[in-house]
Amino acid sequence: MNQQHSTDFKSSELIVYAPAKINLFLDVLSKRPDGYHEIDTVMAPVALFDKITVRQKAGQGTIHVCCDISTIPQEQDNIAYKAANVIYQKLNKIDYDTQIIIEKNIPSEAGLAGGSADAAAVMRAINQINGSPLSTDTLVTLGSTIGADVPFCVINKTMRACGIGESMTSVSSLPACWFVIAKDGKGIQTKKAYQEIDQLKEKKSSTIDQLLNALTSKHFSEIGKYVYNIFEEIVLPKRPAAAALKTFFINHGCLFSLMSGSGTAIYAAYKTEQEALHVAKELRHRNCPEIFVCKSME
Repeated sequence: MNQQHSTDFKSSELIVYAPAKINLFLDVLSKRPDGYHEIDTVMAPVALFDKITVRQKAGQGTIHVCCDISTIPQEQDNIAYKAANVIYQKLNKIDYDTQIIIEKNIPSEAGLAGGSADAAAVMRAINQINGSPLSTDTLVTLGSTIGADVPFCVINKTMRACGIGESMTSVSSLPACWFVIAKDGKGIQTKKAYQEIDQLKEKKSSTIDQLLNALTSKHFSEIGKYVYNIFEEIVLPKRPAAAALKTFFINHGCLFSLMSGSGTAIYAAYKTEQEALHVAKELRHRNCPEIFVCKSME
């Protein structure tokens, strides 16, 4: 990028941070006639962030999206482009050119909602640049047209989400803790994971009420009993590296460990940063390629 191009955008530049999410509970209830799946989930934000720079100037309504990782979709193929387009249509603004620069830290195909987090951050940023005329509720509604996790990523608080993710209620957050998040090996596309869920013969009965009660108690010993992800039943047998990560965390004193979303990232909770850093160091000695240490956000 040349200096003149950067200067053109300077007066309306905003930098925002998009946090990853983890699932504390995830069950798939049924498949709808439209092809989407009804879910019941509890999600929480964690302090692992993508950095998003949004630059807006007077222009002809063009949107450009670039990412620092070449394997991530660019321009119209990136969900952030769709998010920007939806917001500008709602604002009825066609006289701006917008540049969106994404610096990735959240791994892809990991179940951490990296793309949805970016989309939600772009929506918030464009709304703020233009004087915040849209309410959070409106952003949530718009987000539901972009992706199932986008409404949660607009709010970024511990929530129970039902339907296809658009029906949300606030629930008790985790006690303060630290997470080690690791991804070893090939990811899995969300669509493919849901297709395999449809073939699952026996599904565990939901224990979400027990988890919600455990979150209210703030006792890790109780929370750890009821964290659950139905996707572990189909993903871990086919991804031995992910299964090995979960075993590693359990053998290294975690409070609890779970795969997030449709995978394949595995996270583990620890009470202190020192514990989390020590476990991450041990994991690096095993040549795990993607390891992150971050804190809970609430």
